[in-house]
This record gives sequence, C-alpha cells and structure tokens, in this order.
Amino acid sequence: MARLLLEARVDFSVPYVYRGTTPPTTVHVPCYHPYIRLYLVPPAEVVGWQPPQDLGHARLFDAIVDTGASLTNLPHDVWTVIDGTSTSEIRWLERTESDPIHIGGQRHNFRLGRVLLAAMDWQGRWMPPAWTTVRCLDPTDEPIPALLGLLSPFLTERRQLRHVDDDRTRPVWWLEDPRW
Repeated sequence: MARLLLEARVDFSVPYVYRGTTPPTTVHVPCYHPYIRLYLVPPAEVVGWQPPQDLGHARLFDAIVDTGASLTNLPHDVWTVIDGTSTSEIRWLERTESDPIHIGGQRHNFRLGRVLLAAMDWQGRWMPPAWTTVRCLDPTDEPIPALLGLLSPFLTERRQLRHVDDDRTRPVWWLEDPRW
C-alpha cells in the first residue's frame, strides 16, 4: 500500500474567549490544513516515471488538500512554469461559461486545463503521475495557495485521506492507495 504522510500546517488561528478565568482569557485555536507536495510531470516522461534525484524547484510545489474544493486550483506562478514550453504541457479545455471562482472572498478568473501531476511527501514516498483537471488562475495581487481538490485522481479511485490520532502535537493525515 502506498502511503503519503501529509504535513499539517497552521495557516491561521481563531480567537476564543474562555470565561472560566477572571478576567476572561483569549485562547487562539489553531486551524490546521493538510498539505501535500505535487510535481508537474512532463507528459513525455509519464511511462515509468519516478521522481528524479534533483526534482527541480520550478516544477515542485505544495498544495492544501481541500476536500471542499471540487477541482484542483493552480496559482498563476505555478502553472505558467510549464505553459511556455515548446510543446505546451497543459491540455487546455473549452468552457461554455466564463464565470469566475470565489476563493477567500475574492473573485478569480481562470482557464480550465489538464496537467500531469505526481504526488509525494517530504520523506521521499510518491504516487505515480495522473492527469488532473485544474483551474489555472489568472495573476492576483495577493498570493493564493495551490489546492488539491476532491476530484483529483489522488483523492478518488479508492484512495483514502485518513486522520490518525497519536501522541504528536499536530494532527496527522495520511493519503493511502491500497492498489500500490
């Protein structure tokens, strides 16, 4: 079974007023998000692909695992790394509507495409590349994190996102694939 250990990061905290003390105390409750490492694989390398010794930082990025998002979202600085190649590695898809998506309370325009992504963790474990439908977001003033959406091949096809309780100070999530 292939297992990837996701990294739990605190992106923000929510203040909570605890009234059990005098005066009341404000406690900041951390909001954890699981992160996965993704790699943009050139389509010519898909057969027998394994992570290269030097992954090349331009194609490697971290993404929040967001089961509330249907599709994977790639910020402009991520997808443009491969769009300018001589043979575009993005398979652009036609859209019948041009409605923007809302992320973090702001509207963002995007192009729809398919890219070849491989998933890995920080210990060197990996899952084979798969074609993933993505929203390629237009440039923004504020940085937007990449999101791995629920319909990505890494969260479908009998793969499981599993939370494990243990003695660590942060929550632990695993992405598991029983087929490998």
